[in-house]
Amino acid sequence: MKRIIVLVQQDFRLHDNPALWRASKEGQVLPVFIYDKEVSPFRVGEAKQWWLHHALMDFQNSLREIGCPLIIKEGSITDELTTIVKNVRATAVYWNRVYSPKLYQTLQHVGKALQQQNIHVESFESFLLQSPWAIKNGKGEPYKVFTPYYKSFLKTHVPKVLPTVRTIKAMETDEPSKRIDDLQLLPSISWDQGFYKKWETPTEQAGIAHFKKFFDSKINQYDQDRDYPFQDGTSLLSPYLASGQISVRSMFIPFVRKRKINLNPLLDN
Repeated sequence: MKRIIVLVQQDFRLHDNPALWRASKEGQVLPVFIYDKEVSPFRVGEAKQWWLHHALMDFQNSLREIGCPLIIKEGSITDELTTIVKNVRATAVYWNRVYSPKLYQTLQHVGKALQQQNIHVESFESFLLQSPWAIKNGKGEPYKVFTPYYKSFLKTHVPKVLPTVRTIKAMETDEPSKRIDDLQLLPSISWDQGFYKKWETPTEQAGIAHFKKFFDSKINQYDQDRDYPFQDGTSLLSPYLASGQISVRSMFIPFVRKRKINLNPLLDN
């Protein structure tokens, strides 16, 4: 049976999580989050770090409920990942791609190094409807104008939404883990109290609830209400999307069906 590390980056959810879902079907799983201040998408901005703290707390609790720990490390993602692969005798490493340039390039490098050690490495599309290289013009280059890109997009298909991971075989290991508080992501001065009133606690389920509210009651007036700050007319979904607490595919497909947009063969489910 495979011993699979799932490298968690910007995908703090159990629903439609390709790397975690595949790993749960193929072997023993150890989710790992490495906070690398040099390449992390959350390294700049105290508001981002505040959100990361709560997203990690929520994801750790969600994994714990299905009997799986979340190992937390801090330091160079290259060094930490290489060490933990050796420590737990992992045979595979999976991750969902993140397109922050420094992080993407770092993982490309470390992935090649792991493959040279006969570690199976696989990455998945989780953050976008289509990978950046999936749609190109007749010259094999990225589109620079939206309309022709959109027309080409309509000829592709969006992969189906994967089920929520509800069972998982956790890898047995005594690998040490930092506590989330050890990362010191929360502000030292309590300027963030207003966040709790606005966002309550940033969780996967809160993101899903915001989507359902927007989908059920706000979407029909969105074209008008979005222009008026005093109206409660926007989705409030951007931070949940940015942290990967809600899947863009899980939102896109209901939108298409609600608006009765003809996107065959775009939809794959």
